[in-house]
Amino acid sequence: MKIGKFAKNNNLTIDTVRYYVELGLLLPEKVNNQFSFDEKCQKDLEEIISLKNMRFSISQIQSIFSVRRFTKIINDDELNYYVSFFENKKNELLKEKKEIDKSIKNIENKIVEIKNNYKEKNVEFGIPVIFIQNFSCPNCNKQLNLVKGNIENNQLFNGEFNCECGYKAEVIDGILVTGTAETSTPKNLEKDNPGNIFVKKTNMSFANLIYKGMSWIYKRLNQTDLSDKIILEIGTGSGFFLKKLIDSLDERSVYIAIDNNLEFLKSTKKYLQAIGKKANIIFIACDFKDIPLKNDMADILLDVYGTADDSLDKDFYPIRDTKHLLKKNGVWYGTYIHFNDNSKTLNTINKKAREKYKSDFIKKSFSKNGFNEQEVSFLGKATKYGESEPFIVDGDTVYHWGFVCRKL
Repeated sequence: MKIGKFAKNNNLTIDTVRYYVELGLLLPEKVNNQFSFDEKCQKDLEEIISLKNMRFSISQIQSIFSVRRFTKIINDDELNYYVSFFENKKNELLKEKKEIDKSIKNIENKIVEIKNNYKEKNVEFGIPVIFIQNFSCPNCNKQLNLVKGNIENNQLFNGEFNCECGYKAEVIDGILVTGTAETSTPKNLEKDNPGNIFVKKTNMSFANLIYKGMSWIYKRLNQTDLSDKIILEIGTGSGFFLKKLIDSLDERSVYIAIDNNLEFLKSTKKYLQAIGKKANIIFIACDFKDIPLKNDMADILLDVYGTADDSLDKDFYPIRDTKHLLKKNGVWYGTYIHFNDNSKTLNTINKKAREKYKSDFIKKSFSKNGFNEQEVSFLGKATKYGESEPFIVDGDTVYHWGFVCRKL
């Protein structure tokens, strides 16, 4: 039987059969310069497969074949030696089984621990009534009036705000929603949550780069006393950074999470309620140029890669357009990406927006808008991104920088 038919009859590749021949496990004769496999080869192959199913290695199978081929196994010494291969393998597998059983038990315990830690506690929260005084009309800067609302335990869950100039906003399930918010549900969110979608669709090298930026800011905030501080984050998105910082917030801290997509904020709020976090967190769904808050009210402003997409087609730049929300001597923490001048990505971006993704523009924006640079750090680079950032051309190098600046 030729090698092709022999391999096909045994559901093997020709390369595998050749490999066994080269090792001396199969001993076909050569006829007209071609291997010819007979019944003896078939029996040897069946024995190889049987031993592999017993978890014997190829070298161990070679030793077993040598014993069978060169001894008749007619006395106790030869029998005991041959049997020892199987006894040793049995002991080896028993030891491995013990370790596997131990690992399985550890995994089962970990599953229980994870479920207990993340078991839904359903602690619902709205907007603290005491914070309502900080809502201000973005058009005329006058304080917003609460015209009707559902208040429980000093928290506003549903209601309406208006201004005498005609501006209106509403509170839906504890989230302040303005007329400029994106309220429709993206198709990909109908079957999954934003966090899972980001993880599934983002290349790990780029995801790790973004995470490094989060960790860089997190480390610096953890070295800061956050008590009695108002922290404002623009571009909260799926809440990755808020979820990381939440345990560092105390009952006297206020965290304002702003995003233009209502569904993203709903998902983040649902997660925090499920794990029972009771920190003072205000969720606002609005365009970043339509933030209904008083000027000079935040001690810390965060932009943790949160506004990268919003700088693309809109006449918006975070440092210029949200600096008024930060107090004098307040601190801005931000991470931003930029490209080289010859980048393919820059050529696909609206001409007016290209400058926003250049290194010099980003650095000069802080000094130009009344900030004093405290710390700048290069966080790394990436060349693959995945589907979560379709505006970046795969293969382009993106550079990631971290900034800490104080408002003068």
